[in-house]
Amino acid sequence: MALYHYVTQEQLSGFDKYKYSAVDSNPLSIYVMHPFWNSVVKILPTWLAPNLITFTGFMFLVLTFTLLSFFDFDFYASGEVNKLCVYDCYGSDVLLMRGEYYKFDFFFIYIYILYSIYTYHTQYIETSFVLMFLFLSLYQTISVVYIITAVVGVEAWYKPVIGIVQYRDLFTVMIVGCLFVVTLPMSLYNVFKAYRNSTLKHSSVYEALLPFFSPVLLFVLSTLWISLSPTDIIEKQPRIFYLMVGTAFSNVTCKLIVCQMSNTRCKPLSLLLLPMTAVVLLVISGVVQHGEITVLYIWTAIVILTHIHYGVSVVSKDTHTQTAN
Repeated sequence: MALYHYVTQEQLSGFDKYKYSAVDSNPLSIYVMHPFWNSVVKILPTWLAPNLITFTGFMFLVLTFTLLSFFDFDFYASGEVNKLCVYDCYGSDVLLMRGEYYKFDFFFIYIYILYSIYTYHTQYIETSFVLMFLFLSLYQTISVVYIITAVVGVEAWYKPVIGIVQYRDLFTVMIVGCLFVVTLPMSLYNVFKAYRNSTLKHSSVYEALLPFFSPVLLFVLSTLWISLSPTDIIEKQPRIFYLMVGTAFSNVTCKLIVCQMSNTRCKPLSLLLLPMTAVVLLVISGVVQHGEITVLYIWTAIVILTHIHYGVSVVSKDTHTQTAN
């Protein structure tokens, strides 16, 4: 495979100086996850590389997504409309009741989750420090939904909780509230504290906002696509569309993490979004109205292959550099 040099020499040098800094005060981590991890690590073979363990965990997510895609590709769960489905795409877990949620409702919930993850990494770039509580609060919120479903059953999602308020409304409030009440305020507070202590990496607003240009553009492009789609693509191919958006967002996030770990300047625009802009304009103009689904599949394949190529190239370059040293 021809490898493109996604990582600069400056970034490779920055990796050598990288030191992770975080405080994990999350009760779930302290009382559940850390004791579990400490027990498991004792029985794992010492020859297992830490990154291999992490990659294995990621492959479980891929397996989950593959199984759900096979058994319920269109989010209809056993062929019955309005049954509860679990959607897992590259680390983003979402509960969806197709038919109960409007297509835009679920799309924006999906974006909220992605931006919660992205905010965590962006704050780390500015402060070189993060509270793990911010990152895990999202997953705790979703875990609560899973637990509720396990206790009360799937059918309860269709019954009002209080008056006309239904479970899906509570779920939406939990997800959105997690972002705007916990993650975003705490991230802004940490940035302000770093600014007050003169430890903020970027003093200009422009430099601080650079990491947000690409995800905002991705959000605008994907919203335009589903809003002006000639064939209502979000209803025809929801799983493929979310896979495409999630993978593109992951690519943007991975590039942000590279800048975060190497303490280098974040590029304002991900090059992957340039052809995506052309694709979206081609679709919403109606030029490929009868071939929109085909275009989506082709573009999704390109996004996935590009992301895989990026990952392989970065890891190979870093490994080669460490071996040479």
